[in-house]
Amino acid sequence: MKIGFYGDSKACWANFPIYDDISFIDIVCEHYQAKLINKGVPQGSEERILKELKKSKEPDIVVIFHSQSSRFYLPQTDRDIDVRDFNKFFDDRKANYIWKAGKKNRDSASEFFDYGQIKDKFKDLDEFIATISLYKKHLYDADVHLNRYYGSLVQIDQFLTHKKIPSIHVIDPNAMPSWFKFQSGETASDLYRLSEDNFELGTFPNNISKKGQQRIANTLISKIDNLLSHNKK
Repeated sequence: MKIGFYGDSKACWANFPIYDDISFIDIVCEHYQAKLINKGVPQGSEERILKELKKSKEPDIVVIFHSQSSRFYLPQTDRDIDVRDFNKFFDDRKANYIWKAGKKNRDSASEFFDYGQIKDKFKDLDEFIATISLYKKHLYDADVHLNRYYGSLVQIDQFLTHKKIPSIHVIDPNAMPSWFKFQSGETASDLYRLSEDNFELGTFPNNISKKGQQRIANTLISKIDNLLSHNKK
């Protein structure tokens, strides 16, 4: 069996135990003796989900932690950014601290540049700030950005429906447009609430507590069993 996980940091931790603890993704894959073919990235955008999903080769099941509409796709890196964070890069003192702090000062700000190959793709801080600044000044439009999010959401659903890929859509109901309903797979707002209820910043890469890893895995296994059973009929 091949399983793909897609989305933001909630779906980004897999394949490296921390002491004796493993992620809910690892628990699910071990349960099914499955091959993991994709995982999420920090602040993963809906556009990235669509791109990675279309690149995945014949998954038997996909689990998507759908993104917030404020996320912005950052090509050629292993993370995305939130448009609400754009302004923090225009303060030179703060930006320089974030860029240079690296592993000496482990906080969410320094990890922004330290994780995701941003430092590898931009030659220096000035280039990164200039890129974001010029994009926001000349190319960013809030309505168009939201339309891209909606467009990716619709295409994801259509792609999975056409390919007949069993899927679980983990969603924040408040983030979904009122006119949209998934036609593919199962919608799992309960898994979103479970991830929020077990949120624990900095404990593990996916910011979910140790107990939360097992609770989410148990719920996912139950849902995957139901999907696979339904597809055999």
